[in-house]
Amino acid sequence: MTAAVYLIRAAKFLPNNPFDNDNMEEVLGMIGGKPSRARKITLRNNGIRTRYYAISRYTGELRNTNAQLTAEAVRALTDDEFQLDDIQLLSYATSDQVLPNHILIVRGKRGNQPCETSASTWCLASCRKSGRFSTGFMKMTVVDASGSASRH
Repeated sequence: MTAAVYLIRAAKFLPNNPFDNDNMEEVLGMIGGKPSRARKITLRNNGIRTRYYAISRYTGELRNTNAQLTAEAVRALTDDEFQLDDIQLLSYATSDQVLPNHILIVRGKRGNQPCETSASTWCLASCRKSGRFSTGFMKMTVVDASGSASRH
């Protein structure tokens, strides 16, 4: 049996206000108390102009865990036509694997009815799993990928 699978929404959640490259070391700190000599060359070559950090610019304290960032991105998908309770499968990829598994933490932070979960450490694997489940078993799946220095 072959069934069509459609991407119907995309969402993101970025924490705090963006930091520009000139303020990056102010947020992350310097190596050995000295500015990086390679930073400007690296940033010029990669083309990134701003970044979002889940830490406080002033205290360095963690403001959002990876699970919180993910849950907010999933919430950003919702509107009058699509609610959290419509989700039948959360398929997730991250390098931030903890016990209990990260996707179970995200499912708990969503604050809605339980649903099936699938976790991978590779984004493409997560997308393939979601597509396979969607073609006959699940009508609404959410595929998510995130990364953070957080271990929570």
